[in-house]
Amino acid sequence: MYPASCNRLESLSNELILDIFEYFDAYNLYEAFYGLNHRINSVLQSARLHILYDPSSENKTGWDTLISSVNPSQIRILSCYVDINIDNHFLSSAKENLRSIRLHNTSRQSMNKIFQHFAGDNQIKRLSITERSRFIKRNDHSLFDLILVDNAYRFTSLVNLSLSCNRYRSVSSVGSVQFLQLRHLSIINCCWSTNFLQFLQNRR
Repeated sequence: MYPASCNRLESLSNELILDIFEYFDAYNLYEAFYGLNHRINSVLQSARLHILYDPSSENKTGWDTLISSVNPSQIRILSCYVDINIDNHFLSSAKENLRSIRLHNTSRQSMNKIFQHFAGDNQIKRLSITERSRFIKRNDHSLFDLILVDNAYRFTSLVNLSLSCNRYRSVSSVGSVQFLQLRHLSIINCCWSTNFLQFLQNRR
């Protein structure tokens, strides 16, 4: 960052700087601002972060800086565009304030590992999943079953849910968990009987 730009940034209040930081994902945020000065580093440590995990467009040095600097409780949004071994990554601790999860082209195995880190009392409000088109066996549970039956108790705070299955699936079973806060539901490549809506007691 040029000195003049840094000086203009320095003239802003911490609150306004934090508002600006929310337009960046965490990797690009730290690439652009980390190390400018003590004040900016301090503000970064209180920022609400969006972790966008896509190693194809990032370098190891940048991730090492991010991992060593970020408090996992800062993470509000987690977006993964590839499989991730969450057990060996600082994201395994990103639970306390996490509000939104986006998984794109993610394998069932990676989904299960990620979900295991979320207790039933979490505050995740948004969940969006696009299932990987390969390596899904015909006798595997559908994405619908995985989220709304097998792991339903982990997502009772959901307000917005979007699922895109890898192939057209028929769904007849429903879970006993009620999603009382759910306001928006989108399911692609899935057909169901009318009784599957019984758990949506507070839908609009």
